[in-house]
Amino acid sequence: MFCDKAISARIATHFAELTHNALPEATRHATRRALLDAVGVTLGATGLGEDAAPYRRHAEAVPGPSRLIGFSGSSTPALAALANGALAHQLDFGDTFDAGPAHPNAALVHALMALADARPQLAFGEFLVAMAAGSDLACRLSIAAPRPYEEGGWYPPPLVNLIATAAACARFIGLDADGIRHAMGLALLQGSFPSEIKYDPTSPIRGVREGLVARAAVEAALLAEAGATAFAEPLEGRAGFFAVYTEGAPRDVLLDGLGETFLGDQVSFKPWPACRGTHPYIEAALVLRDR
Repeated sequence: MFCDKAISARIATHFAELTHNALPEATRHATRRALLDAVGVTLGATGLGEDAAPYRRHAEAVPGPSRLIGFSGSSTPALAALANGALAHQLDFGDTFDAGPAHPNAALVHALMALADARPQLAFGEFLVAMAAGSDLACRLSIAAPRPYEEGGWYPPPLVNLIATAAACARFIGLDADGIRHAMGLALLQGSFPSEIKYDPTSPIRGVREGLVARAAVEAALLAEAGATAFAEPLEGRAGFFAVYTEGAPRDVLLDGLGETFLGDQVSFKPWPACRGTHPYIEAALVLRDR
């Protein structure tokens, strides 16, 4: 074990045992707002160019119960999550956790919605529980690294979303703590997300990356449901998430207040469709213009 906090088991148990009644009203409200925002910015991207179109065409080739947002087709849960998630960041308008490098709901919403289409018997309250827990975990992972993910060459927004979205999907379809833990491990096996995502000006992958996250998370949850297993310690193992991506034990913020404080409540919505780091400069330019 890379660190001795039994992190994976604690997080998986938290996801499995969390109930709708245990969510603070502020968290329910914040989660519903984030859901509305994610769907809105995705719909707004359906009229853009070709960057996300290959993902939609790939999904349309395989029929299934899960709808493709803004289009008439449908596909399997994993491929619908891929196609819809590929639109989520196209406008660069997705919500942001300002304390860390996270856009926690971009992949999460579309993975859960794809599963909800396939399993209409699942209650909306369970959707909110899974989404609130997943958003919280993505935010926690984004600020728990002992050194910035970027220093190791990794691009953190999809990386932290991958683990959180897989856990949320597993919770939504009713897996127990062991199943959720294995879903996190199975997702970890499907993700890399090097920082080349943001460095190559010829590549559209930065805008569509969340589709890859959403697909991997849905696949991981469904595989775990079918009985596939991964690792006992996907996060804290000696070559697990933190050992590989941050080369250090996570900061206490990963577990502090887990189940009591939901960091997804702190997510903000962008006033301008651009990287959040550019917004101070945009605002400064507008102030100077008005003087």
